[in-house]
Amino acid sequence: MPVLLLGAALFLGIGFTQPVMEVQKLVVWKTEYSLFGGVLSLYEDGEYFLSIVVGLFVLVLPLLRLIFLALLWYLPLQAKSRRAAFHWLHYFARWAMLDVFLVAIALIMTQTNPVATVRPRLGMYLYAVGVVLSMVLALRVDLLQGRKKPARRTKNS
Repeated sequence: MPVLLLGAALFLGIGFTQPVMEVQKLVVWKTEYSLFGGVLSLYEDGEYFLSIVVGLFVLVLPLLRLIFLALLWYLPLQAKSRRAAFHWLHYFARWAMLDVFLVAIALIMTQTNPVATVRPRLGMYLYAVGVVLSMVLALRVDLLQGRKKPARRTKNS
C-alpha cells in the first residue's frame, strides 16, 4: 500500500513538471509544455478562469485525492468517520478522470490546427501512470476497508 501511494505521488509529481506535449509550428517554432507550466502560461495570458479550472482538476484534485487516501490508510477511524470519509473518496472518484480528459482535449485541440504539429512527451505518460496508480490505490483502500464486498450469488445464478 505505501508503495502504491509513493509511486502515485512520484509519477504525478514528475508528470506535473515534465513536458506533456511538444508543439511545433511552421517547422521553425517549437516549444514544450508541462502541466504546471501550462497552467502558469494560461494565467499569464489572462485566461484566469481557464487556468483555475485546469489547475484545479489537473494539479490540485489529484494531489488532494492522494492526501485523502493516505489519511484513510494511516489514520484509525471510527465507523461513522470511515463512512463519511468514503463518501468523500467516492465524490473525488467521480472527478478522477476529468484531469486526463482535459489533457486529452488540449492535445486534440492543438492537433486539429493544420499549421501545428503536436507530439506527446514523457510527462503525459508519467502523469497517466500516476493517475492510474492513484485509482488502483483508491480501489485497494476501498477493498481493505471492507466497503466493497463480493456480490452474493442467488439461487437462480
